[in-house]
Amino acid sequence: MRITTSALLVALLCVSACGFHLRGTVPVDLQFSRVYVRDHRASRVAAELARQLRYSRVVVAPDAASADMVVELRNERFDERVLSVDPRTGKAREYQIAYRVDLAARHTDRRPLIKNQTVDLLRDYTFDERAALGKFDEQQVLREDMIQDAAETVLRRLESIRTRPTKPPPSP
Repeated sequence: MRITTSALLVALLCVSACGFHLRGTVPVDLQFSRVYVRDHRASRVAAELARQLRYSRVVVAPDAASADMVVELRNERFDERVLSVDPRTGKAREYQIAYRVDLAARHTDRRPLIKNQTVDLLRDYTFDERAALGKFDEQQVLREDMIQDAAETVLRRLESIRTRPTKPPPSP
């Protein structure tokens, strides 16, 4: 019993020493402390982004006037395509889900921080008509995962913003 406990303790120390983090547990380091998230037909990714910002201890402002930065998310959309067809039956066997959302960010003084960009994500999945209900659930899980991944992508793009100070540095 003592050997098992010691081995588990050593394994945990090794994993933590290598910088391992569970997915979604690393807070971001934004230059802005108050962010307003505005959505135009992108409510799902906007809600997920706001959740992730709060997790990172960034205040999600109730309006643009009280924020340091405004993030605009627009035109959230899913698209589905057939990737492969069964040659014997002619029925679709593999699909691809595409997710897109448009992104822009600006400082409260209207300076653009991120000009219009699009976040694109793709996922493939197979379809088996004998397990149609399970495949429907799988598709829903993929969609939710894509929304979470899109919000994480937006966060990484926001984290890369570095603005110049508004005041000039003091002269020597």
